Amino acid sequence: MDKKGNAWDLLPVLLSKAISLGLQQPYAFPDIINDSSFTENRNLLDGRLIVRLCQMQSLMPVMQFPLMVWRVLDPELKAICGLYIRFHEQMKRYILQIALSSTETNSPMIQHMDKLFPNQGFSACEDQYMLGDRYLVAPMITSNNKRIVKLPAGKWQDDEGNVFYGPKIMEILVPIDRLPFYMLLK
Repeated sequence: MDKKGNAWDLLPVLLSKAISLGLQQPYAFPDIINDSSFTENRNLLDGRLIVRLCQMQSLMPVMQFPLMVWRVLDPELKAICGLYIRFHEQMKRYILQIALSSTETNSPMIQHMDKLFPNQGFSACEDQYMLGDRYLVAPMITSNNKRIVKLPAGKWQDDEGNVFYGPKIMEILVPIDRLPFYMLLK
């Protein structure tokens, strides 16, 4: 968190840590529970930040929260977090599958884009990642509601059912109840 107390600065750091740790070993994830920036500055957190954190973690192997979200969120944001907690539960079969594969191959569960799609311009990409080799996850890590998504070569289906052919760069709208992700079809 910067000296002015911008808690939104934490999401890009946590995502970058998750991606970087994945390059080092298959089961490494950033520990937000021990990140004192969250617990020491609760008054600086806004509910949208907690929702975006929940969304980001719903497509990571592990979900954890720095505080009891049901105590700090209004009913609408609490309901959105509940949806993504259930979504993480729905993804458990795939997450277990990539965990078992990681045990055998020593490949990270969270993959840097450049590792799976070399020479496609992803070497500096720090705001989207692959969960295993099937899901491109492009979480909202700023307080904005728009972001740029860069799709590698291939056929992709987004979280809304739309199909895209990469390579493609696009700006998308990301309302608070949306986590953009893309499943590789071919």
